[in-house]
Amino acid sequence: MPSLPRPLAPGLERLTARIIATITAAERPSPGFVLITARPMSCGRERWPKPGTHFGVRVSVRDFRHYTVFGHSDDGLQILIDLAASGPGVRWARRAQPGDRLPILTPGGGMTLLDRVNPLLIGDATAVATIRALGDDATNATCALEVHTADVNFVSAAMPGATVLAATAGPGVAMDDWLSRAVDDSILSAHLAGHAQSIQRQRSLIREQSHLGRRRIATQAHWSDSRTGL
Repeated sequence: MPSLPRPLAPGLERLTARIIATITAAERPSPGFVLITARPMSCGRERWPKPGTHFGVRVSVRDFRHYTVFGHSDDGLQILIDLAASGPGVRWARRAQPGDRLPILTPGGGMTLLDRVNPLLIGDATAVATIRALGDDATNATCALEVHTADVNFVSAAMPGATVLAATAGPGVAMDDWLSRAVDDSILSAHLAGHAQSIQRQRSLIREQSHLGRRRIATQAHWSDSRTGL
């Protein structure tokens, strides 16, 4: 999401805020993540954005970021934020405290399944919420995530049945190796989320090793080598 001149940012927040929530918890379930729980105060639970839904947050006086609903609890909707970057979104997540006001901006959309049966779903630490939501909506999905070694146990517990890889030499390298052994013609569609350059490599690898055409591979970049918070 954009950065705006300081005088314009509050106006955009007011214009696009669809739900006003209050943070009820900000926890560190694993070294590489913050899990924020926020209870919407301006609507009933039936109107809470469902898991996998994207929404915006104003994270500083002039910066906005997109996040994805990770899940729901009795205390509110949950947002899982990867702490690997050093931008304004991560600084906001580290500072978040119970009682903080959280306007939820333009909730809607999110990655959607091309096929509900036998999809391949892969991503990195920025895409855990997206891949989990897609997997919950699919039948016989093959899910794989690449995260930092210290976060493997947490993500494995959050996504039973998924393959959770420890990141190695660089972004996407462990996933590249896994894909070279895992992809076959039983996969009817592929969905890739996270690091832009890794997505480009992995899309090519999937096409080389399967029958899938370009239209059967959905992608969603969350960050790139030159930019975080796409």
